[in-house]
Amino acid sequence: MSLVKKVASAWGAWRIERYLKMMAAAESNQLRLAREAHPGPANTDGPLVTVTIPTHNRAALLTERALASVLAQTYDKLEVIVVGDHCTDNTASRVDALGDDRVRFVNLSRPSHYPKKGLNRWRVAGSIPINRALFEARGEWLAYMDDDDEMVPQRIARSLEVAAESSAEFVCGQVSRQLADGEWSTAAIGPWPTGRRPFRGVGVPHSGALYRSYLRFLLYESRSYEIGLPTDRHWVYRLARAGVEAKLVPEVFTRAPLRPPGSEDSVA
Repeated sequence: MSLVKKVASAWGAWRIERYLKMMAAAESNQLRLAREAHPGPANTDGPLVTVTIPTHNRAALLTERALASVLAQTYDKLEVIVVGDHCTDNTASRVDALGDDRVRFVNLSRPSHYPKKGLNRWRVAGSIPINRALFEARGEWLAYMDDDDEMVPQRIARSLEVAAESSAEFVCGQVSRQLADGEWSTAAIGPWPTGRRPFRGVGVPHSGALYRSYLRFLLYESRSYEIGLPTDRHWVYRLARAGVEAKLVPEVFTRAPLRPPGSEDSVA
């Protein structure tokens, strides 16, 4: 590498680190203010829980797998906010046909702007409809869900139970992924990251999480690809760096079955 490139690389790394430190300080202050606005123990005895699901033109998987599993939860005080990233298929009619007034579909009026293709698009696709869902949510607790995954029946109830026992603001269980017919893999959970560079892989899947609604100020970053991170991992690092109290549970909360042939890539 030439001297010019080395200097440019070092300068870029310093700027990123400086930006991250500034953001961490601001988000730590926001967390402090959010806690002050919500004093006392969290409500874990029958609170409204909002499940947020971003989607794009995957109506069958969304309704037959993801939503079916949410509506089959052992805990039923739910609202489900599904936000379409400018869906052009029959998602709206399929959601309406469920006939469950706990589910609401919002479709963005125009396509979100992401990198056109490749790894960078994968890293951040879905971040914009996720953020819209957070603005729409009314629950005291929030849970994220991919449109092609499924919750285990006790996920919400068990998460609230853990939150009550631990006083955590953020509870997360494991995700089991199907690799082939009859073959599943479940990654170890944790550890809770420091949120500091250098960023390393961490087993905290946001698709297994339940967290206090006041943490919604930490929106998903649609440009996290610029520092080489998927938006969900970047979000977890920021939670950790802000000082969020987390409890990680070595139990499967979510399953990710294989998608049928021809399914589009997930937006999330």
